Amino acid sequence: MNLHDLIPRRIATQLAMLLVASIALAYLIMATALYVISRDPRETPRKVGEFITAVRMLDAAKGPNERAMVIDIIQHTFPAVAISADPPPAAGRHLGRHRGLILVRRQLGPNYRVVAEPLSSDEGPTMKVAVALGDGTLISTVMPAERRQRSPLTWPVMGTFLFIPISLTLLSLWAMRALTAPLAAFADAAEAFGLRSDHAALPEYGPEEVAKAARAFNSMRDRIKHLIDERTAMLAAVGHDLRTPITRLRLRAEFIEDPVTRQQMLRDVEQLNGLVQSALSFLRDGQTPDTSTTVDVAALLQTICDEFGDLGNKVSYQGPYRLAAKLRPDDLSRAVSNLVANAIRFGSEVVVTLSSTDQTLGIDVEDDGPGIADCDKEKVLEPFVRGDAARSMNNTDGFGLGLAITRLVAEAHGGRLSLHDRLPCGLRAHIELPAG
Repeated sequence: MNLHDLIPRRIATQLAMLLVASIALAYLIMATALYVISRDPRETPRKVGEFITAVRMLDAAKGPNERAMVIDIIQHTFPAVAISADPPPAAGRHLGRHRGLILVRRQLGPNYRVVAEPLSSDEGPTMKVAVALGDGTLISTVMPAERRQRSPLTWPVMGTFLFIPISLTLLSLWAMRALTAPLAAFADAAEAFGLRSDHAALPEYGPEEVAKAARAFNSMRDRIKHLIDERTAMLAAVGHDLRTPITRLRLRAEFIEDPVTRQQMLRDVEQLNGLVQSALSFLRDGQTPDTSTTVDVAALLQTICDEFGDLGNKVSYQGPYRLAAKLRPDDLSRAVSNLVANAIRFGSEVVVTLSSTDQTLGIDVEDDGPGIADCDKEKVLEPFVRGDAARSMNNTDGFGLGLAITRLVAEAHGGRLSLHDRLPCGLRAHIELPAG
């Protein structure tokens, strides 16, 4: 698995992940900056600076007069700094890693002895920091003890942090859905076109690019539908007009005195009539409106098997005794009958099997005939295409429309037809339909 496999394929999901990641990164940076800024107490650095300045001024003073003048300046300039001759606090009495104490020690260096002791006051715990100079002078100041900084992530702040990204995310998801919905409708319309001739036109809404694509799709759909309607009308008219001369030919053939010639003429006329009927059936199944109803598929298949069995054929049914589904019973009956008729023509025994899952409904028609080569399985599903010589022993055995009609019926139901090898020999025709 590589990185490309982890990227979602849907545009809406990719945009949503990008938006959520951007919001999360922005708020992480904001929270970190707020936390760092809130940990910068300005009072302690200011007192430390005053104290260090006073220590260095007093330590640099030479002579009593200069020292007295510096002490007077310090007392007037830095009232928080005290200068006395008291002994320094006991060594080791300090407040550990207090920030102010660490800054004093760092600024003064190792040449100065810096000690501290905790104090108490009305305002809370404080700390006395003292430095003993070489002449015994003690200079000290009182600093507020380091207090635990209150976290900036309080409930109001957290509530704001949660409300803003959640609301922005939901609003952005809604906007992205509104953006991608026309694309999903476009894909659904393209998928449905060809399966249902009465499918509504694609709504032309959404962004300008999507609306333009929808208009182009609807225009293409209208042109294709117009061409299909013209072809259907032309072939239907030709088929209808051929019925009259075929009928006249049949009547005239009956008056031929030579019985052999009369039989050959009648067979040719029946073949021509069968071709016309098959072509009209093919056109009709390709344009059948949706008249689905709930039927017992198991009973329908059992009836088909019994009808062929009454004619002396070995046709058996395997599957549940009852299985209800919503479909077009006449079309499905014609499709399965075509498969059984083909199987009987090329095999000695036929088995019709019905199976189902939660999503699909499967119908298998198996025979023990010679089968079809793998390279021809897709080809024979096309109209007016027949199999090899093993499965079409003479020119009067069908017109190559049976499998094409069956495939049209399966696709009109939202399913498909496929051909497979049957072991040890034969062919298995499989119709897969949606369970609904």
